[in-house]
Amino acid sequence: MPHRLVRSSRLASVVCLLGTACARPTLAPAPASHHSHACEDPDDVSLIRIIATPERFNGRCVRTIGYLHLEFEGDGLYVRREDYERMISKNGLWIDIDSDSLAPWPLVNDHYVLVEGIIDSKSQGHMGSWTATIGELVRLERWNRIYADSTGQIIVDTTGS
Repeated sequence: MPHRLVRSSRLASVVCLLGTACARPTLAPAPASHHSHACEDPDDVSLIRIIATPERFNGRCVRTIGYLHLEFEGDGLYVRREDYERMISKNGLWIDIDSDSLAPWPLVNDHYVLVEGIIDSKSQGHMGSWTATIGELVRLERWNRIYADSTGQIIVDTTGS
């Protein structure tokens, strides 16, 4: 079942426990020896801010949310699903995923995700079509939508789309 009902009075508990209560596939971090930068305390940054000024975030570890689509020569993290559907790659980042780390691929592909990694503003991905690259990933997981239905019940939508 894609939805889980939670009583309205427990909204604070749901929000506080979201990171642990909702099972989300996570990309296991690569061994530290594979990282040229430490990504231990990422900055929470809107994907729109990164796209607008990628040079400002060059070499920095960031945490952001976007729509992920993975395919040969087209791995991208987009602001919106519609940006992927209309192939507006400048509204996204090339996402550099180590092929050895693709275990959760079917679970995160074509979903909104939370991602943590290093921004490389000098790399624009395949054919230079992207604004920048996010790589050296240490976290990649589906981002679940939370909303209240018409009765006030809190819904955690684990479909991620």
